[in-house]
Amino acid sequence: MRQTSPNADAASWTLLLGPGPRTEGLGPLLAALSAAREAPEPRLLADLSELLAEPLPAAADERGRLLLDCDSLAIDDVGLVRRFLEARPGWEAWLLGEESGTRSARRLAAVTNTRWLDWPLDVDQLAAALAPPPPLVSPTPR
Repeated sequence: MRQTSPNADAASWTLLLGPGPRTEGLGPLLAALSAAREAPEPRLLADLSELLAEPLPAAADERGRLLLDCDSLAIDDVGLVRRFLEARPGWEAWLLGEESGTRSARRLAAVTNTRWLDWPLDVDQLAAALAPPPPLVSPTPR
């Protein structure tokens, strides 16, 4: 689901929030900020199994960001998130929490395109969450 916006960069990416108390609390704040910044409106997932229903990218350069509350992330969901990111090279996951040493956080931190952020987020991190993910860099031909 994409938010239509006059800003082409905002319309060219998706922001998903995984389940959990932190991301549920962030949802309304990011939605309000997204309107002011012409960023896509975040969509809160009730369960990470909803990632399975997300269509595969129609174009190789589709981008998106998934914010996850790692302190409430079940270890069983790590594989689901990993497969989701592997099938979508233009996507990244931001791992939010107080303890980066949890099993789920450590396993996800090893996945490409993940980033750990200590909770609570600061103003600059909130603004960065609404900025488009970086474009994919094509490998240089040899």
